[in-house]
Amino acid sequence: KGLTATGIFVFAQYAANLIQIPQRSIQAISASVLSRAWKDKDYTEIYRIYQRSCINLLLMSLFIFGNIWLNIKDGMTVLPIQHKYMDGLGVMFVLGMVRIVDAGTGLNAMVINTSTFWKFDFYSGVTLLALRLPLTYYLIKNYGIIGSAFAELAAYGVYNFIRFEFLRRKFRMQPFTLKTLYSLLLAGGAYALCYFSMTNVHGWLGIFMRAGTFSVIMAAGVFYWNLTPDAGQLYAVFKKRLDKVISSK
Repeated sequence: KGLTATGIFVFAQYAANLIQIPQRSIQAISASVLSRAWKDKDYTEIYRIYQRSCINLLLMSLFIFGNIWLNIKDGMTVLPIQHKYMDGLGVMFVLGMVRIVDAGTGLNAMVINTSTFWKFDFYSGVTLLALRLPLTYYLIKNYGIIGSAFAELAAYGVYNFIRFEFLRRKFRMQPFTLKTLYSLLLAGGAYALCYFSMTNVHGWLGIFMRAGTFSVIMAAGVFYWNLTPDAGQLYAVFKKRLDKVISSK
């Protein structure tokens, strides 16, 4: 399709990959904890980590993607970035959905990798490759760069569903609750409110207003509905440190 299409796709991919930053950090931290839990056959702890990772990573991915998608057009205008990259916004949106799906299914790969069933992760990886390569080729050939994004969405959707089903059937670990739905509704509502109420606000002012409002609504919603217990724990640690700093002065 040419270097222009490649450049546009890579730019969209880099923007979407920002969503994966928390996921990679949590994966690195959790490996040793999960390995120890499998060794001790502490299935309650494994399930707790798996369930918490799903809701926490989903919330973080929705938070990051919501801020990106609300401000991407104004951001590209004020920086400024070549107008041609606007053609990749559809690709960026679909790739963002891929990253949200991958993050929202939590540490399923890490849970399987640290168990005695680590070979299953290899087999599911082969399945991903077997789906991704022909789908990418066919869809790019017929639909351009957006086809590659849809190929990733389909392949990663199947890939994560296979791993989710394996853990559900083998260990009866089902990490999704009503809070998963509430998180999606919260992000959708916060996005709609910011988008429709600030359609005519542009430039840096629009970026800061939309980002600030969306972030505040998301944070308030997480605490109000107690979507994750980790939010309360983080707040308690932050408050303790702040009180310590204030008392030392």
